[in-house]
Amino acid sequence: MSGGEIVMSVPGPIGGGKTFTLPALDLDLTAGTSGSAIETRLSGTSYSSPGLTFTASVPILFVTVSVPTSCYPSPNPVLTSTAVD
Repeated sequence: MSGGEIVMSVPGPIGGGKTFTLPALDLDLTAGTSGSAIETRLSGTSYSSPGLTFTASVPILFVTVSVPTSCYPSPNPVLTSTAVD
């Protein structure tokens, strides 16, 4: 937990253009109002509040430079949804 959000890491390196899977999480949640839903999404709404951060390895001539990078999902689809009965 960091700042009220769950932070997870994906081990790398991950090659450019490759597909990867986010780690599975087991969560104990408290149900809200009956008839509502608990949804999970990636966080982040802007470059100043990113949901994804990583370090890109960029080859430049004879060296590789580590470049910190951040972004946010837009649109931000629901990853999971659980109905509250």
